[in-house]
Amino acid sequence: MKLKMLVLAFLVLALLGLAPVAAAQSASVYVVHGIDGRDLGLDQPLPVDVLANGSICLLQNFTFGTVAGPVALNAGTYNLQISLANTSNPCTNPAVITADVTFAAGEIASVIANLDGNGAPTANKYTEDLSALNTGMSRVNIRHDAWAPAVDIKLHKVNSARMVTISSVKNPDSTDVTVKAGDWNVAIYPAGSKTPVLGPLTLTLKRCNAYLVYAVGSLTNSTLTVITKEITVSH
Repeated sequence: MKLKMLVLAFLVLALLGLAPVAAAQSASVYVVHGIDGRDLGLDQPLPVDVLANGSICLLQNFTFGTVAGPVALNAGTYNLQISLANTSNPCTNPAVITADVTFAAGEIASVIANLDGNGAPTANKYTEDLSALNTGMSRVNIRHDAWAPAVDIKLHKVNSARMVTISSVKNPDSTDVTVKAGDWNVAIYPAGSKTPVLGPLTLTLKRCNAYLVYAVGSLTNSTLTVITKEITVSH
């Protein structure tokens, strides 16, 4: 497995025990578990343990759909090992992935463990735009992290003619859109189709907030879903 993302969450607990890091010297990271265990022939939650540098058990039972962070991480490279969770003796199962992960000072990012376009476990990293918003506006950061072909993503403001269409989005493409706050219906369609494969789902977008939206799961296995994270930003 290439669960590079889970890599980050592990740092969460480890760094809680460290002295505070100056903002200019740290990265701010959100971590998303976006692999439905059913797509790998396992239980849906797919809990994992994470071991750092071969000796520190950083994370136990990190499960599908969980978003961790933001975590202030020292800039630098970390060696992490991810294994299926062992509830009686955490971090002792054989590693299913070993990864070196590097973070830059001042970076704001999200990393997600997900399936690639062919259904193989992988990880995608995104730089997140959490800059100030004009009053009355919201930002939606949309990521295609599902085992699915190219899709069209449509946002329709409830009780309005306003529509935003993002065409032919492929895994692991991403796009950020800024829209007026309020209730928006979001639906995902196979590229060029008029029949949605997911949604419409209603998102209530608050003023001056950003929303991380990850399409995850498998169209083939009917596990397609979205994971969202609401973040307050300045204006």
